[in-house]
Amino acid sequence: MTTGSLGGALRLPARPVPLRVALTVTVTVPIALAVALPGALLGLALGLWGIRRQDSIWGDEAVTYQVARRSPGQLWLLVQHVDAVHGLYYLLMHFVFGLLGHSLVTLRLPSVLGMAAAAAGVALIGRRLASARAGLLAGLVFPVFPAVQQYAQEGRSYGLVCAGVVLSGLLLLRALERPGAARWAGYAAVALGTGLLHEFALLAVLAQGVTLLSARVSRRQLASWLCAAAAVLAGAAPLLWLGSTEADAIAWIAPPGTGTLLFAAGTVLLGAGCAALCRPAPGAGGCPCARSRCRCWCCRRPCCC
Repeated sequence: MTTGSLGGALRLPARPVPLRVALTVTVTVPIALAVALPGALLGLALGLWGIRRQDSIWGDEAVTYQVARRSPGQLWLLVQHVDAVHGLYYLLMHFVFGLLGHSLVTLRLPSVLGMAAAAAGVALIGRRLASARAGLLAGLVFPVFPAVQQYAQEGRSYGLVCAGVVLSGLLLLRALERPGAARWAGYAAVALGTGLLHEFALLAVLAQGVTLLSARVSRRQLASWLCAAAAVLAGAAPLLWLGSTEADAIAWIAPPGTGTLLFAAGTVLLGAGCAALCRPAPGAGGCPCARSRCRCWCCRRPCCC
């Protein structure tokens, strides 16, 4: 190309000028996802690793495998005499078997997914109560516990129950941070559904109430929780009554031994010690509650703990 002019106003260069374009791609990952996903993936990987257990199955899993293959009508007849506390779980597994087929992997897959979801929930709770880093570490540590790994590969309801309890705790925090009828209803629905999966999960609702009392939440927040807890108890009352009529079916189970009681006491003391370490120093002012994004979720003041 030669240099020329057009009307004496436009001049073209003799050589083409290279065009350089800088392209920058920025990927933004939500903080909640970045905190919850690593623990969930670790829990999923550990749960799926060796899930068949060399094609072995133990007694309670065999019960799940056999009972869940029955029709819904047959399940209804069964729970009127025994295993009412597991009735909803058996019904759920009935549909899982119908969708994915009957196999050891299908039997244990819901538990794997439940514990993975629980790990994600633990991470999100840690983020709300402390920081993103604390939540991330909590989500990564949770799936490594031996008890978590055991129930993640067990064809019973405990993995799903664990996920439900964690989710109810997360929804409780959300309801306290931004109160509203929809949020309290969501908390109550998840707590009730978890209690219907296993009635012992209702004890988590009681523990959450004790936590609110120790955190000195406002009367309005406590009243909202009481309404939600009452709805959960009313919804679970038929199951509690039916389960009480079937107590003789598990009369053969021995009461907790000394080792079990000591382990429970040690766990309570450890939890109490961790809670004491998180309290503010004397004279520091403020409130002794947990924090969320540097503000207490019970009073919304700058957090001191």
